[in-house]
Amino acid sequence: LDGVMMDITAAKLRRAEFEGIASALNRVVAMIELDLDGYVIGANDNYLRMMGYTRDEVLGLHHQNFCTERELKAPGYAAGWAQLRQGQPVLGEFLRVAKGGRRVWILGSYNPIFDTQGKVFKIVKFATDLSERHAMEEALRQAKERAEVAAAARSSFLANMSHEIRTPMNAVLGLAQLLLDMELAPKQRDYLHKIHQAATTLL
Repeated sequence: LDGVMMDITAAKLRRAEFEGIASALNRVVAMIELDLDGYVIGANDNYLRMMGYTRDEVLGLHHQNFCTERELKAPGYAAGWAQLRQGQPVLGEFLRVAKGGRRVWILGSYNPIFDTQGKVFKIVKFATDLSERHAMEEALRQAKERAEVAAAARSSFLANMSHEIRTPMNAVLGLAQLLLDMELAPKQRDYLHKIHQAATTLL
């Protein structure tokens, strides 16, 4: 009998470490697997919850089912898939269409997976739901726009009021001054002086 023994302790440790990392990612990140033609070949529970599908419903669907018409018509869509097939990852924020037409903003990381010959044989995408953050940003943008409109209206109102007050007030001051230069009874002069002072303060 001839026998060969090999120490595979290091390989076992590496495999256990890899499986631990994969398990941790699977618990916290939404993940979907796609073949090179863009068809779904796997998805974890996080992804299914995020997009509202069951596993049976999502398997076999094409990636285009999750994209907006605008993205599909953009030249960057085909270019992104060409990049993935060449082994280059794609990362970015994407607007996705969940089941029933619900819109979901995600941070998506598309990663080519290589076989033992170094060829890409599938794509694994990790996704984080950014919908809540985008909703907050949109609410802030709308609030900012409303504040700017209100500020512009206030400035316009103040400018108009200033003009509307100054024009007749100048006439009041001028005519009061002309009258004060005339000979008047003491009571008349006192009244006119008070009118002039009040008009000056208001102006």
